[in-house]
Amino acid sequence: MIGEGVVEASCTYDRRVKQSFIIERLGRGAIINSQTFMLNDDEDTNFVCTTTVSAYMLSTKNFESIAAKR
Repeated sequence: MIGEGVVEASCTYDRRVKQSFIIERLGRGAIINSQTFMLNDDEDTNFVCTTTVSAYMLSTKNFESIAAKR
């Protein structure tokens, strides 16, 4: 989760042209790629910090521990 700052999520829309397409600009409170996290899958999106960013990370192992307590 982003604590403060701005992160841009982008992808390459044409492999022949190495140009990124910005999908979204994420700010405070945004959760980065939560679906990939939940599925324990590889990311196919690029993330770039456009400002100084502070973030909180929750590993899959910690998430499973928290979920088991629910």
